[in-house]
Amino acid sequence: MKLSSNGAKIDECAQPYGPCMHTCVNKKGSFQCRCNQGFKLQNNVCQAQNATKLLTTMKGLIGLVSVEAKTFKTLFAVDRDPVALAFDLAHYVFYWADGNGNIYMVEDQKNTLLYSG
Repeated sequence: MKLSSNGAKIDECAQPYGPCMHTCVNKKGSFQCRCNQGFKLQNNVCQAQNATKLLTTMKGLIGLVSVEAKTFKTLFAVDRDPVALAFDLAHYVFYWADGNGNIYMVEDQKNTLLYSG
């Protein structure tokens, strides 16, 4: 913890938007940043380790972005640009929504309209 000009202790970790990406540990006179499992602290930034991939969408395509390689791999194409995207890991099912309020499910490369907005 640091001391303010009036001698009060300052807890950097107690700020609404603290100085660390994942976990902030308050120390006497300072603080320490720590990263969640699967990440490594490098230059005060939590960097993904191993083969971290993010599910995302790009111009009518749904796919995975490799964090390390910074590449996009298409999983499947859709006929509209998605505005929202979710994945059911237990059942390997994708859900996505378009700008008209329609909600779709994709299972085994088959696109099914679940709700028409």
